[in-house]
Amino acid sequence: MPTETSWSDQTDHGYVAVFDEKGALLKRVDGFQHNMMLRNGGAYDARAIGALVEAVQDALASQAGKAPGDEKAVVESQGERLGAPGAPAA
Repeated sequence: MPTETSWSDQTDHGYVAVFDEKGALLKRVDGFQHNMMLRNGGAYDARAIGALVEAVQDALASQAGKAPGDEKAVVESQGERLGAPGAPAA
């Protein structure tokens, strides 16, 4: 972001963007980390996190010429191995 954003801006303030290894935008979610949205469609909302992960997985599968959903098993197994964010290591 080239300029400082305003706290009242729920578009660019707190957005997240996920890119592939070539730099192509896979998914952007406006205000995802904004304090006003954290628990309602943002970074503390499990449904919103799941929707973001699913959208990225589908975009990656689409790039690879696979049907949406083919990449999910790989990411889910990695997530199980890594544990929940902030959880203590096993």
